[in-house]
Amino acid sequence: MPPVRRIIKRMLLGSMILLLLIAIALVIGGFWIIDLPGSSYNGPLPALSEQEIEVRERLHQHIQKLSVDIGPRNHRTPDAYVAAEDYIADALKQAGYVATLSQPGKHIDFTVHNVCCEIQGSGLANQILVVGAHYDTVFDSPGANDNGTGIAALIEMARMSAMTKPARTIRLVAFYNEERISKGPAGSLLYAEDCRRRGDNIVGMISLETIGYYTDAADSQHYPFPFSLFYPSTGNFLAFVANSDSRTFLHDSVRAFRATTQFPTRGLAAPSIFPDAGRSDQVNFWKCGYPGLMVTDTANFRHDDYHRSSDTIDEIDFDCFARVTVGLGKMIAAQMARPPQTATQASPLQ
Repeated sequence: MPPVRRIIKRMLLGSMILLLLIAIALVIGGFWIIDLPGSSYNGPLPALSEQEIEVRERLHQHIQKLSVDIGPRNHRTPDAYVAAEDYIADALKQAGYVATLSQPGKHIDFTVHNVCCEIQGSGLANQILVVGAHYDTVFDSPGANDNGTGIAALIEMARMSAMTKPARTIRLVAFYNEERISKGPAGSLLYAEDCRRRGDNIVGMISLETIGYYTDAADSQHYPFPFSLFYPSTGNFLAFVANSDSRTFLHDSVRAFRATTQFPTRGLAAPSIFPDAGRSDQVNFWKCGYPGLMVTDTANFRHDDYHRSSDTIDEIDFDCFARVTVGLGKMIAAQMARPPQTATQASPLQ
């Protein structure tokens, strides 16, 4: 064989081997990103429990108040923005907490705050779990799902947690300005920065972001490429989304949820090259060096009314929303707010 042909053949063979190695690396990398402990629930959903029925009614009341009675919540509607803050603070007080206002966001003629409450831990009190949701909306959107559902779930999870005695400290926080349509930084960024300056030992942050829309319709779920290759096309599941540095926290959370709740779940720990993984308040905790994840129904990848005036209360699946809310409460009670060695002995919230 002439030397030139041998060189070309070797080059082609080398290129094929390189492409094969790249393909193998992509498969391994993709598996590492989407790999989760346990398996997603698959099958008919059980009947709602008495607890879930009660929570469903309260969730409906919260969404009614936030999206119907109060409506769009941003700097163009200052009275509504402040009314939402007041409603959250009052709901936390009714649940038995001392609700505090922090990191003020000052506008020309009004101020909004992060609304916070805390359950002090015992034994591992210096280890802090933050659960948060934003209460602002985009212009002209009543924000029933984005993010009335996150706030409603936060309030109900606070109510369910009020009588617990966790080993770790739990902080529940309603953040302002996540949508970033108002001037000034997001309330979650100011909060995370204050935590970092104090040296707070935050073991994880969970952001509740649009968690009320579910459907069994075919081809109702979409994804940015290449995730459509790995995930189902039916939008009936809850997604857990983290960055690569938060993979352990993601796995702990998903494992705990799947152990206590019969509801479909998916998740991933995505590298920073995928910007859709950082679309909620957990990204500001990442910036400050803390692990965090977003719990979501995937927003616009499923819900056509996302960020529109049609994001209304009638779009919410309150049965699934109640299952998810109670499941997240159990997840925190059974695993995240207790030391690993006692987590398997913990009882779910009742």
